Amino acid sequence: MFERRARRGLTLAEAQWNLYKPVYFAASMLAAREADAMVAGIEANYAEILRPALQVIGKADGVSKVSGLYMLAFPGRELLLFADTTVNIDPSPETLRDIALQTATFARYIGIQPRVAMVSFSNFSSSSHEESRQIAEAVELVREADPELEIDGEMQADTAIDAIKLREVYPFTRLTGPANILVFSCLSAANVAYKLLDRLGGADVIGPVLLGMAKPVHILQRGCSVQDIINLSTVASVDWQARNNQI
Repeated sequence: MFERRARRGLTLAEAQWNLYKPVYFAASMLAAREADAMVAGIEANYAEILRPALQVIGKADGVSKVSGLYMLAFPGRELLLFADTTVNIDPSPETLRDIALQTATFARYIGIQPRVAMVSFSNFSSSSHEESRQIAEAVELVREADPELEIDGEMQADTAIDAIKLREVYPFTRLTGPANILVFSCLSAANVAYKLLDRLGGADVIGPVLLGMAKPVHILQRGCSVQDIINLSTVASVDWQARNNQI
């Protein structure tokens, strides 16, 4: 920890003192390969866990921003992934690109062929607004980075998950079916959407899954249930296996 943060204001005494705090100790175990994954946060705010994890473990190579997603399961339909639900408040087109790519990679980890919709309040520039233009720019950035990834937008959320509407009203879309990944224009939209579907829409919600870290780190929501802990611990195990080519 001291070696990573010495030139960012951390003294040796502070680094040693931090190791008495459970989250710093756990992150240090992970960094030292004394543990394979870390799940924390049941009695803390999200940022209180994310900050030490970034300080001690850091982001994966090539990652500029970490992000978070939730998985939503509904009876009789494919699993949906919502991002970014936890980290980036007002993402730039470049950050939206990273969120989409990270989420698509995770989807492949768990055996899902990603179809990504970048969602907003308009459909394919039906409203001329800076947000619409930023999302359209993000779509092009994703296509440059991963030409094989199915992605389109900007589009409204109902359009994204309606195969008939996509095919009949927007036949030019590059999605071959309803989106299974929704990347939202901002944190507030994503966070509100998953919480409403959790409480009112009958969804089984799994997460939050933290993406872009150098090692498997996942942060629980304060006051979560035992089932939430089990679910996220399972995600952490899958994360480790995927990183080590065991799935």
